[in-house]
Amino acid sequence: MLTIKSDKGTGILTSVPSDSPDDFMALHDLKQKPALRAKYGVKDEWVLPFEVLPIINIPEFGDKSAEKVCSNLKIKSQNDKDLLAEAKSEPEKKVMSRSGDECVVALTDQWYIRYGESEWRKMAEDCLSNMKLYGDETRHGFEHTLGWLNQWACSRSFGLGTYIPWDDQFLAESLSDSTLYMAYYTITHLQNGDMYGSDTSLVKPEQLTDEEFGYWYPFDLRVSGKDLIQNHLTFCIYNHAAILSQHHWPRGFHCNGHIMLNSEKMSKSTGNFWTLRQAIEEFSADATRFSLADLCW
Repeated sequence: MLTIKSDKGTGILTSVPSDSPDDFMALHDLKQKPALRAKYGVKDEWVLPFEVLPIINIPEFGDKSAEKVCSNLKIKSQNDKDLLAEAKSEPEKKVMSRSGDECVVALTDQWYIRYGESEWRKMAEDCLSNMKLYGDETRHGFEHTLGWLNQWACSRSFGLGTYIPWDDQFLAESLSDSTLYMAYYTITHLQNGDMYGSDTSLVKPEQLTDEEFGYWYPFDLRVSGKDLIQNHLTFCIYNHAAILSQHHWPRGFHCNGHIMLNSEKMSKSTGNFWTLRQAIEEFSADATRFSLADLCW
């Protein structure tokens, strides 16, 4: 198969030509092209006697779904990469960790949050309907996410974070753990001193009253990236609706777009981002300021 990546995992996969378009076309090419068999040292008896074995019957696609979809899209060989990509939906993009390491998917024990539960979802939809979102694209993004979001893996076994109360071998996954942090803003100016580093008295427990919290909450605006609509920001809506009174639900999100670098979205997950220091060293502080100001408005 031309799609196998020898540097990812073991480089060995089980072929399922009945339901995988890539697998079906690989088998098709080997059966139809003697030169291809010769190139890779594949003997005729390894390929020619075998037909596709049905495994799963899929409504509208039958029990050989890969063959049907390849026929519908008129895919001729493994080289029809764009058509094969249209025929399937598989996460193949490289994902980088914040430490710069390439991520590999692993199957582990896991806890889930049941987003999408009907009563809870209705509360989230009510919250969203009253929020200011500064653009139709953002609202459509939230509505779409509320439509499909269901169980979300919310735990991990390593790293920094808060332990799950009922299972101390797991930490809360970061996107799930930080959905109510805006509440901390109500006291952060008292807790951490001012921006110049001068010392101030820490807020006393008896000062943490409902009146103090209610003076600053709910938040009117949270500015974040549009890529977080499909997880973190929707979790924020769900969890505010579950924990706090309706008066304290979020009132507004402004979701910015993406900066492109070498024709690719710049983000931590792709590993292609620049730090502010790098941008300043390359283009100067003034040019960096102008660029960021222009992107924000």
